Amino acid sequence: MLGSLVFMQTLRAVRAFFIFIPTLIMRTFFLIVLAASVIMNVMVTQPNASAQAPTPSAVSSAKRPMEVEDMFRFKRVSDPQISPDGKLIAYVVGEVNKAENNVNADIWLVPVGNSSSGAEAKKIIASPKNDNHPRWSPDGKTLSFVSTRTGTPQIFLYDLATGTEKQFTSLHTGATRQQFSPDGTMMAFISNVYPEFSDKPFADAHRLNKEKADALEASKMKAVVFDKLLYRHWDSWTDFTRQHIFVQPFHTPEPRNLTPGDRDAVPSADTFSAGDDYAWSPDGKEIAYTATPTPVREEAWSTNHDIFTVNIQTGARKQLTTGQAADVYPRYSPDGKFIAYRAQSQAGFEADRWQLMLLDRASGVSKSITATWDYAVQQIEWSPDS
Repeated sequence: MLGSLVFMQTLRAVRAFFIFIPTLIMRTFFLIVLAASVIMNVMVTQPNASAQAPTPSAVSSAKRPMEVEDMFRFKRVSDPQISPDGKLIAYVVGEVNKAENNVNADIWLVPVGNSSSGAEAKKIIASPKNDNHPRWSPDGKTLSFVSTRTGTPQIFLYDLATGTEKQFTSLHTGATRQQFSPDGTMMAFISNVYPEFSDKPFADAHRLNKEKADALEASKMKAVVFDKLLYRHWDSWTDFTRQHIFVQPFHTPEPRNLTPGDRDAVPSADTFSAGDDYAWSPDGKEIAYTATPTPVREEAWSTNHDIFTVNIQTGARKQLTTGQAADVYPRYSPDGKFIAYRAQSQAGFEADRWQLMLLDRASGVSKSITATWDYAVQQIEWSPDS
């Protein structure tokens, strides 16, 4: 009872105080401290004087304050992905390895409604390195995932029928955040590449990327000279690469860079990201993505991100939004008529409220459908009937 009372009183204080906290990071820190405070208040609450004295067995199993070691023992469950037929869920479980000072991630599979079927969750993909980001093929027969087992992050394919795995990408620059094309014949993914080589044929670009990275690694001089902005966002330093979208058909080992140039094709900072920040069109002919501010020097002080599309066959790019604030995380409606996305209205303000926007692909007109809703929109999912 006391714990509930403390929680309600704290909420009243939060509503009065929260609007004065200016940044997202400060708000997040405040919420963490708040949660810890509430947990501690609930756990240390003692019974009143009129209550019956606890028995020895009750004392031995009494609640106690949370300890740091408890945090290390927690298993971190994340990124649930439902199979196309709705019968299975793939998800990631991370476990702390204190001896190695890291968190090892593996992929598990559980049937939907397993309590009635008798089936249990099981670990299907594991290695001493990280295995994460499970994504289903359209037919539900293959589960793609990202693993660091060979060094840099690469995409692997897991066959559900045989339980076998095989490596799909082998890029020196790595491959992450993969998505199957709607017909299952291609894979799109993100790779961090040096922009000066990005417009060259893949074989040449791949060789030049590797040579430059190897030279930097082998150099005895580790000092870095920055002659342009943006060289750091919050606590993340740039490595002079850009995040580009690649597509690779399953019948060829060579991917193609769809977004060459000195510009990211997904947000470079978590502030503007909501997950996989690009999407295939339902017909598989184009990809909508989030482009970072331009010209490049504007990245240091601008929050302006815009939604673009790129044609899979021709590589032609088209800008869809022109606002001065952030437009991110595009998602096509299943019927292909609309693109939903997240947007901010106040330029230069990273902590601005995220609204849900709807863009009519025929007219090119966008409108907010949460203008009067006093909450921030995060990830977006369409219903099957659009």
